[in-house]
Order: sequence, then C-alpha cells, then structure tokens
Amino acid sequence: MILRIISIILLVFTGICACFGGIVLVMDPTGSIIQMPVELLKHSPFTNFLIPGLILLIIIGIGSIVTAVIVLLRNKYFPKFITASGSALIIWIITQIFMIQALSYLHFIYGGIGLILLILGVIQWKIEKWVNV
Repeated sequence: MILRIISIILLVFTGICACFGGIVLVMDPTGSIIQMPVELLKHSPFTNFLIPGLILLIIIGIGSIVTAVIVLLRNKYFPKFITASGSALIIWIITQIFMIQALSYLHFIYGGIGLILLILGVIQWKIEKWVNV
C-alpha cells in the first residue's frame, strides 16, 4: 500500500511539472518564457523547443498522470506502468543531458525520481506476482 502511495505521489508530481514545462515550451518554442536559450539545442536535431515540449507534455506529463490514475485504480498491470514511466523519465533525462551537453541539479532530481519509480515498479511487480500465485 505504501509503495503505491509513494508511486502515485511521484507520478503526480512529475506529471504536473512536465505538463507545465511542456505547455510553456509549446506556447513559446523559443524558450524565452522560462529563460532557456534556444542555443541549448545546438547539438540536437531541433531548432526550437516545440517538439521537445510536445514530448515532455505528452509522454512524461500526461503519461505520468495517466499512470497515476492506473495505479490508483489498481489495474492489474499497474506495476508495469510505473516501471515504464520511470524508464521513460530516465531516458528523457539522459537524452536531454546528451543533447544540451550540460548538467543541472534538475537532472539529478528528475533522474532520481525516474530511478525510484523504476525500482518501485519492479518491487510492486514482484509483490503482485507473488500474491497472485
């Protein structure tokens, strides 16, 4: 129970933050609203933040919120969704670090949340498998 609650809290937090960031980047692909210079993308295939903003909004933001609902409803596949959300967040952070070729404290925070979600998902997957034997 406590693992599910922690998972939901982390998913909702990540989802809200990613939706906010994604919406801002889609509304202003230059990144000026949040003081992110478009020059950060010089080592990436993107010329502005529109596509990264959409990915952040849809996959990380909405994906995390949907996963939180699935966990709350205790769908039988909820541990797999937690694991997938954690993995997606880790991949997002690693890709971002390589593309902008810079490191921020936020990478450690969200990378850590992704890792925690991945671990929580695997643990709950094992528990659910054991309980349903």
